[in-house]
Amino acid sequence: MKIFHCLPLLLFVCVCVVLFDGQNSGRLQPVTSAEPPRPAVKRGTAANKTVPSKEPEAASGNTVSNDTGSLPTVSPAKTIPQLFLTPEFIRLPSTEDGRNHTITLMGDPHKDALYVTRTVFPRGRKTPPHTHTDSRTVVVLQGTYYYGAGSEFNEEKMIALPPGSFFTEPAGEPHYTWAKDSEVMVQTTAVGPSGTQIIPEAVNDNSAQDKSAQGTSAKDVNSLQEK
Repeated sequence: MKIFHCLPLLLFVCVCVVLFDGQNSGRLQPVTSAEPPRPAVKRGTAANKTVPSKEPEAASGNTVSNDTGSLPTVSPAKTIPQLFLTPEFIRLPSTEDGRNHTITLMGDPHKDALYVTRTVFPRGRKTPPHTHTDSRTVVVLQGTYYYGAGSEFNEEKMIALPPGSFFTEPAGEPHYTWAKDSEVMVQTTAVGPSGTQIIPEAVNDNSAQDKSAQGTSAKDVNSLQEK
């Protein structure tokens, strides 16, 4: 009989337990990450290690450093001046003396730098086979310039170059020229130091006149302006 008296109490306890478990099972449990959150990395740092930022350096004459690496710069010694020379200012000497004359428009042919010269040849002037120590580019400004390649003067192998023609003279390559029909003017551009060597064994009767008058009049354009 005592057992039956305890049954209501047992049922009440069981109901309370069931209700308590039901409430706990309906709650969402927080999800935890397997690895801890990473600290924020500030600009200029990586993994708590400071990374120095690259800043452009002042030009030293050779290179300029920046984020892309080292960039070459032009050395002040290799720059060229800004010039404006009108035809009235560039006055070449007369060729009545039978010699060719050269003036320097820019630079110095004797130095390791860019230079520009202008040369005038009298009519009939032949230059025997010769070579240059520097590679040159040449433009014919006036007259028809006859040009031949090789160490032997041969009129039949010469090329006629009228005004406006452009050609090159590689260093060490023998060649010869002729102002056959009229006075000729050419403009030469190259990087010095410049030099000319006549080929002695190539000088013959056809070009003997130049062997006895190898010296040419070479002047700076500034000295001509003073006259």
